[in-house]
Amino acid sequence: MKTLKCFLVLFSFVGLMLVGCSDQFQSPVSPMDQGSLEKKPTVTPFTGADYPIPPYILQEAVVHEQGQKRIVKGLKMQERWECSSDLMDGTWVNEVNGIQDKNTGEGTIYGKVTITPFKDVGGGVWEGEYHGKIVQSGTPGIWTCTLSGLGHGRGGTIDGMKYKVDVILNVFGFPAAGWYGTFSGTIYSH
Repeated sequence: MKTLKCFLVLFSFVGLMLVGCSDQFQSPVSPMDQGSLEKKPTVTPFTGADYPIPPYILQEAVVHEQGQKRIVKGLKMQERWECSSDLMDGTWVNEVNGIQDKNTGEGTIYGKVTITPFKDVGGGVWEGEYHGKIVQSGTPGIWTCTLSGLGHGRGGTIDGMKYKVDVILNVFGFPAAGWYGTFSGTIYSH
């Protein structure tokens, strides 16, 4: 009887091995292993400078005043986006909107941008949005504008890529007669 039990247990293990079962716990790929199967984005940092290029006003703003507030909508400007990444180095068309104190010039600013790279990216462009604040810099006639923006590539070889950027502008005059800025950010691509 003892040999029959041993034979049945041995036969059971051989049968389980043949159908792919074992006495070891088997699970699907663990969450930790699943993460390694996902394609991680390539992260490319960039820096650069931003300044107006002629004709820098492409469309005049619609301006309304309400009490102490000056509301600016739809100002379109052309800028040089001089970037360390050739994927973003190019011309920037900026649609500016904002609300400012009409005496101090301080307030909030937001808008949309389209960056057309000089590099051949198959006809693609970058589209994005930004927001920030404009405050007096401490130097008469100069305001500091800090902006944060997010965007994505549309079309060509940059389609689906994303970017995040922080910009600091020195704005000359109120309303602005010109500006010069620096920026830093990151491109995320797959």
